[in-house]
Amino acid sequence: ITDGSYEVLKYIEFSGDAIISVNFTPLRTSDSGRYRCSVDMRQATVHYEDVFNESFTINTTISAPEVVVTTNPPDVGTLVEGTYIDLVCTVAINDAVDTNVNVSIVWSRNGGSPLSNSSDYSISPVSLISDQYISTIRIEELMMIDNGATYSCSVSIQPSSLSTYITGSNGDSDITLSVEDFTDDNVMVNIYFPSIPTAGDEFNFTCTATVPERLVYVPTG
Repeated sequence: ITDGSYEVLKYIEFSGDAIISVNFTPLRTSDSGRYRCSVDMRQATVHYEDVFNESFTINTTISAPEVVVTTNPPDVGTLVEGTYIDLVCTVAINDAVDTNVNVSIVWSRNGGSPLSNSSDYSISPVSLISDQYISTIRIEELMMIDNGATYSCSVSIQPSSLSTYITGSNGDSDITLSVEDFTDDNVMVNIYFPSIPTAGDEFNFTCTATVPERLVYVPTG
């Protein structure tokens, strides 16, 4: 049995049927292709000799990827209006896919048209990190219309070569955001006196305003 690059050859003296098996454990995408089973039959007693060939094709399908969407930083819980947030799409492909593939990742909001880089969003190119494909979208400033909004990551995996024996697959995942109003409760102001004010001494104090992490600051004036 051969696929053009290797052969499994068996020479058997037998009376009756002969069965030869080739096992793939596991079947990988690199095993895709056209195979040929060739039987060279010879029988000296009756002076019989002939060759039989049968061909067949193994077509493989890339298994659906594992797709997960998370926030960065993770587990942020309820978000605050006026802050930015990064959403990360992580794609893991089965180890049995050992041929080159093209991975495309598309972001969308509430099932709408694909998102692109703009004043509202920054989307990173797909990168391969530790055997996982990563894409990040930054929502530049969360608004109350993002409360309950669902951001989806749609993944397409296709063979990089024009192989007629390998079929690609798709996967997706999403995350729904919870955003609360920015109110006075989100700001804490403290004044710090390092010493007791005394006339004639040098004196200073510090005023600190604590705001939610990742708050988008827009200078005025």
